[in-house]
Amino acid sequence: MNDREKEARLRQASERLYADSRLRDALTDKQAEQLLAWGFEQVEHGVEHTQTRPAAEGTAVFEGQLEAVHKALRLVNQIVAQLPEASEGRSREYVTQLVDALCEVDARIVQVNDMLVLEELVVQREALSPVDIFQRLLEIMRKQPEEDSTGEEPATGVEKNVTEEEQGLAVANEAGADSAEFHLEEEE
Repeated sequence: MNDREKEARLRQASERLYADSRLRDALTDKQAEQLLAWGFEQVEHGVEHTQTRPAAEGTAVFEGQLEAVHKALRLVNQIVAQLPEASEGRSREYVTQLVDALCEVDARIVQVNDMLVLEELVVQREALSPVDIFQRLLEIMRKQPEEDSTGEEPATGVEKNVTEEEQGLAVANEAGADSAEFHLEEEE
């Protein structure tokens, strides 16, 4: 990928992330800025990671990465808005979906200790303000993922699925996974 293609991908991602109010309408301006900055960092990392791939493969991985980031940002926004009034069961669904989305972005983002923080969010949801909820989620997302013992970065969930499709292997049944999602607004 040349510099022009890289810049085009970054511009495409920036336009998509910054234009969609569903990623930030429940957040303050400062929170929206922090969340979008995190999302754009993930996209930049994804672009860097796909630079040496053949064009079609790199595009597929990039598109998957951008969609995963978009979904994670949308979920954070919705969790901030809906978690305080949600039932415990629904709250657990929200948190599970966010963990899944973050793992699609980078499988190393959510660590075991983070699961305790997320469980605490569910239990304390009625007593927490949207500001507290957002800060706890952002802290998890901003942590630097731990490198594995080989020093190589593991494939994201998106890359893993692209690789399996290329090899003709079965990929997780997306229809079954999508049916459990809470009411994410459809993209237009």
